[in-house]
Amino acid sequence: MHRKGLISPAAVLALALLGGPGLGVTPAYSGALATRESVEEARVALDMPSAFVTVRIAGLDVAIWRPDISDGGRLPLIVYSAGFTACNTASSFLAAALARAGYIVAAPEHRDSACAGGGGEAPEAPFGKPQAWSDKTYRQRGRDIAAVIDALKSDAQWSPRIDTNRIGLMGHSLGGYTVLGLAGAWPSWTRRDVKAVLALAPLIGPLLRKGKLENIAVPVMYQAGARDGGTTALIKRGAYDRTRAAYFVELKGANHFAWTDSAHTSHAPIVSYALAFFEAHLKALPFARPRTDKGDVVHFKMK
Repeated sequence: MHRKGLISPAAVLALALLGGPGLGVTPAYSGALATRESVEEARVALDMPSAFVTVRIAGLDVAIWRPDISDGGRLPLIVYSAGFTACNTASSFLAAALARAGYIVAAPEHRDSACAGGGGEAPEAPFGKPQAWSDKTYRQRGRDIAAVIDALKSDAQWSPRIDTNRIGLMGHSLGGYTVLGLAGAWPSWTRRDVKAVLALAPLIGPLLRKGKLENIAVPVMYQAGARDGGTTALIKRGAYDRTRAAYFVELKGANHFAWTDSAHTSHAPIVSYALAFFEAHLKALPFARPRTDKGDVVHFKMK
């Protein structure tokens, strides 16, 4: 099944109007998400860079990438949150690369996703007014991620494969906002089982204005684009400084969509730095700054 509309026209319009990352749209939370005793594999999609399975878990469609070969041991889990109206497979190039390196990657289809029929609703808070946001804004997205983690931990099929002491999060744009919130930037969302967060051109304004980035107790890697000026400036001049253990990677020529399959540049350094980060913080290996093509990265720092 070929998945079209990885990024909806609404997302592109939001970027054009705001000069920054689009924001996702999520309906009000309607109650606890029920988990299933077993996960039913619905299909295997072969039209993406690497095969993944789609399962129904926690009331959500979840794409899961896994290594082709495993020694039978438990593997680290990374849960991905896509950007505004994007499908859960929007960054499959990155998810597939992580799976090949020995990670299980799970990505829920958020309710604002174009692939779930969303994308046309009004935003929960004005795009250009971060002061109007709170920990209630897009709370459902955070609940989606939390529900998937809890369901996979208890599922008879998946729990024997997952090392629950090695859980990471990654997210792009509104998904970056979501995973930073779960890491502690929104204290009421905090997941104590998360060990590392990869924030890809995250929507950061509301968390700088109203959130508590300084409360994040786990390492965060911020990746940003040299052609995504508004977002990159806020990360470089605010978010990085307020995050205790942080990395900052600025990619040459990368715009806001560089982290999606629709882009055709910057994928190599995106993958290289993501792998180096997760290898350090989910596999306890020394962090080794990747050797990429000269000029791929225009700014790197860590603390």
